[in-house]
Amino acid sequence: MAVNREGLGDSHPAALGFTLRPFFWQTSWFRALAVLLISGVLVEVTRRRTRIRAERLNMRFQERVAERERHPFRIARYPGQAPGTPDF
Repeated sequence: MAVNREGLGDSHPAALGFTLRPFFWQTSWFRALAVLLISGVLVEVTRRRTRIRAERLNMRFQERVAERERHPFRIARYPGQAPGTPDF
């Protein structure tokens, strides 16, 4: 408590009320938005990687199909059959 020059203090000290608002990054809406943003980025990265892998796998499959269509008699159909021999 403060006193004046004569040493007398006030029986009712002055009071000032105030509240401090949190910084924006300390608010719940910001944290929720950050979680949503990070989740969205992870989902998008996973989706793109999966799509790229599927495209690569499809390209490999198409190359193998094209190779088999170009040379149909190279693949032996029965064990012990020589490649290129016709089926009788």
